[in-house]
Amino acid sequence: VHFAFSTTDYSSYQTVLVHELTHGCLRHLPIPVWLNEALAMRMEQVICGSDIFRLDREIYDKHTAHWDAVTIQQFWTGESWGIPGDSFELSYNLAQVLWRKIEADLAAPRAAILQFILSAHFVDGGEAACRAVFDLSLGDLVMDFLGEGSWAPTPDRWPNQALVSKT
Repeated sequence: VHFAFSTTDYSSYQTVLVHELTHGCLRHLPIPVWLNEALAMRMEQVICGSDIFRLDREIYDKHTAHWDAVTIQQFWTGESWGIPGDSFELSYNLAQVLWRKIEADLAAPRAAILQFILSAHFVDGGEAACRAVFDLSLGDLVMDFLGEGSWAPTPDRWPNQALVSKT
């Protein structure tokens, strides 16, 4: 794997490198896009000390206005990262929210987190792994953040199921 990127300062060079190297290290795993991005951003924070997570009332309101039963499925499939504007930005932010819920709210032990990462699969957005490891649905994590709704991954309804793949 090769990375080429331009940066204007050392701090952005470092975070971009850590982010992309994390993707490279995860490349062999069939994990969903949201998990791949969440882990890459978490590594930026751990290794570089960056605090790229921001959640205030304005961002939360954008989340509640954007996510619904259709757009959340785009998140689980990874399609939402290819949609410019709010979808792209909110996808990164929601991935971070979910990871923080797993890491902090669930207080998941290291072994469970590793089991989840190693068993999560893009074909169902990581749903089976979440149920097996944490005994709850990914939809439950989203509901805890956004409130009531149809948040769980529903791969049988994904229009491009045959095209869903990791990035």
